[in-house]
Amino acid sequence: MVISNSTQRLIVLFSLCTLLSISTSAFELNGTVLDVDGNALNSSLINVTILNPDFSILGANSTTTNASGWFTLPVADVPNAFYEVRISWKNTTTGATEWVGQNMPSFPSMMLQQIAGTTFYLRQAGTINITAINSTGDAIAFRYQVKDKALGYPIAEEFTDSAASVSVVVPRDRQYSIMVYPDQSMPISFDWTNFSAGSSYAVNSISSFNATTKTLYYKFNTTMNLVQVSGYLNYPGAGVGQWSEFTIIPYLLEPGNMVHAEFGDLPYNISAMFGFGDVFNAADGFYNITLPSTPSERSSMLLFVSARNGSRYYGGFRNISNVGNGLTGFNFTSMSTLVGSPANLTMDTIMGGSVSIPTAKQSFSIVNSTNSVMNGIDVHVEVTLDYSAFQAMEFTWMLDVQQGSNSVFSLPLLNSAGVKEINVFASGGQGDLAPKLESYTLAEIQNPQNITLSSFEPGDIDGADLSGLRIALLKSSAACDVPNPASDCYVGSSGEGQAFGEQGGFNPMKAILSGGKLSFRMGLLSSGIIVHYVNVDMLASGPPDALFDDSVPADGNTSDGFDAAMRFGSNGPTIYDYVLVSMPYAETPGSGLNDSSQVNISIPTFYDEDWNVIWNTSKNGTSVAALASNYSHYAGRQSEWAYLLNDTECTANQAVLNITNPCSIDTANNRIWLRLPHFSGTAPSVSGNTVAAASSSSSSSSSGGSSGGGGGGGGGAARRNTIAAAHSAVSPTPSPAPYNPSTYEASTGSTEESRPLDGSDSGSSADGSSDGQNVQEEAAHSGVEQSLDEITGMAAAVGEGGEVKLKNNWAIGTVLIGLLAMVGLIIHSRRRLSFDVKGRK
Repeated sequence: MVISNSTQRLIVLFSLCTLLSISTSAFELNGTVLDVDGNALNSSLINVTILNPDFSILGANSTTTNASGWFTLPVADVPNAFYEVRISWKNTTTGATEWVGQNMPSFPSMMLQQIAGTTFYLRQAGTINITAINSTGDAIAFRYQVKDKALGYPIAEEFTDSAASVSVVVPRDRQYSIMVYPDQSMPISFDWTNFSAGSSYAVNSISSFNATTKTLYYKFNTTMNLVQVSGYLNYPGAGVGQWSEFTIIPYLLEPGNMVHAEFGDLPYNISAMFGFGDVFNAADGFYNITLPSTPSERSSMLLFVSARNGSRYYGGFRNISNVGNGLTGFNFTSMSTLVGSPANLTMDTIMGGSVSIPTAKQSFSIVNSTNSVMNGIDVHVEVTLDYSAFQAMEFTWMLDVQQGSNSVFSLPLLNSAGVKEINVFASGGQGDLAPKLESYTLAEIQNPQNITLSSFEPGDIDGADLSGLRIALLKSSAACDVPNPASDCYVGSSGEGQAFGEQGGFNPMKAILSGGKLSFRMGLLSSGIIVHYVNVDMLASGPPDALFDDSVPADGNTSDGFDAAMRFGSNGPTIYDYVLVSMPYAETPGSGLNDSSQVNISIPTFYDEDWNVIWNTSKNGTSVAALASNYSHYAGRQSEWAYLLNDTECTANQAVLNITNPCSIDTANNRIWLRLPHFSGTAPSVSGNTVAAASSSSSSSSSGGSSGGGGGGGGGAARRNTIAAAHSAVSPTPSPAPYNPSTYEASTGSTEESRPLDGSDSGSSADGSSDGQNVQEEAAHSGVEQSLDEITGMAAAVGEGGEVKLKNNWAIGTVLIGLLAMVGLIIHSRRRLSFDVKGRK
């Protein structure tokens, strides 16, 4: 068994030519090494390993820091090479490594040169010690990889030479997957998530954890057996009673439930090793196949059955975490038709040669802006499917398309669910191509789909002025993750932030790769919407979409600006602790919000990814347990959503903006701040009294909105992110009253569900008026429509002519757009099946 040739092909994915064109004989890497408290770590070891394009080791450079933590290291600049930086500090008395740098991917030299001068903050270290034995207890050699589970890419690996034992030093505040590839046995894996344990203990009979040295000693038992797995198709449920033919294809699952569509399948007909063959009885759907088993360890597999009845193809998936001594009655009872066209899957046989398995696949084409299929690029694709309701689980296909061929790929998809997510990473051909994220409904995958890629360019691709949109990095701490951070919280910029595409800006790569905890703020930082992501894992979040939602209408309404800013924010980082969202308000006499009286917040309405109402408190109630039981997206952080689901008073004390007080009002800057567990399809409602007119008494004011987006901290996935807010209306009630959908329905003949959710003109109502007119009628019915004059800058900031297509980038500066794109390509493209289980070159 050897490394797959797909590994070499993946490297081309990150060869962004414009970023690798500068080559000198050597460059200098320098910086300062501190611990998390800012203390200098003298004698820290800085090691830079130079890797060939296939990630084999070419050479290394190293040095140590001086008393102040400073180091300088000359590094050879090798064309097309990658550089792996590892920083650690060892206690010379105990010999234990106690501090280590964060897990970073390998970089091309130009990116490494960008981080010269960085202050690196080391984290407390843990050690993973790996050994392996065979069935007789003898030590054996193995190849291996260790993955940071959040990042998804290998942080330590060796596939060229076998090792008898390996020690990997890692930050102990992360979680890891360990996979070994022993000769003459199945790849096996183990997840380690317990560096925080306070006491030493036995992990199993041959493995242990030492809490004093924070060392995991894991010994893999590679004993492998060949066992039988049998069952029926579509049995005992009703359905097809007799098949024309069928085959079951076993795939090896990597940690993270990832499987390579081309190289992940195990050999066909392993039963031939015993002198008989796998059984597939078309008459009654019975099957009996031979699979490898590692009884003492985990070898996860995904079984895919492809079956034909006449001209129609059916499929089903089932996952196995451990085959053990074999399985009987392992039935496929949740099969469905396969979408797409007839196609073949190729499997190698155990005796040599190959066999074609008939099935059906749906195709996806990578196209350019003119809708032409691209053929001069290399593509790495990750397709996430959630088949947990159909006897399987959520898993991710990985596959690659080589340069020179048409960029078309196809996969077997069940006609039971859509595609949760497709990530496309490409390079070559037209230059620096932006990664693309797509998702498809069940209705959409009935037909072949085109995925359009575009080049990286700073700013709005339509040429509109984006000078109002700014971003900033901040230290993540209790003192800085607040509505109005102090000036020393900002990293490399002031509170005004950095404009998108601005030349000469600070280098966020230094901050991102430093290892320090960061928060990320984006939006109209001085006057409008602000989205503040708390404690963002920038590397794990990966690159956002290349283009943001462009559904803003041409009327320039400020609420539409709010929509666009939130779409912009929701497509930012995806892994963070929680998010703060700022909503500006006006104090216009007769219609503005009276911030000297009580202001309340609640979230009465929740939407799915297609912006259909899934929960309305006026109909479904305010029980967060009921919401979570119906929609698992909200299950993980119920206590936080409970305060948001019910009416909560906005506190004027910003220091207590927390889970139990999720709303704060900043009267000095006319902002309302909302604390959300994560982005999701929601419609917040803010209510309060209005500012008195010249000769009238104050009344109640209410405003609503919706937020959506690519979730983190509980996983969000809404793809069209809107907040329809800022058209605040007042009603004659003297006390705070949230928006009541039944009132709106009675006054306009329309329901909450029929309101436009993205700010666009979706047609006319029954009486011929537009949706926008209905919104105005709602405000008129309630009393007075809030003036928007004091909420400035939004319409101009989100584009002209009714189209906003904000370019992908949560970093700063023209060059850094490409640099962070490179990070995304490296991270996601290395989420691959690093080991070719079929032994193919």
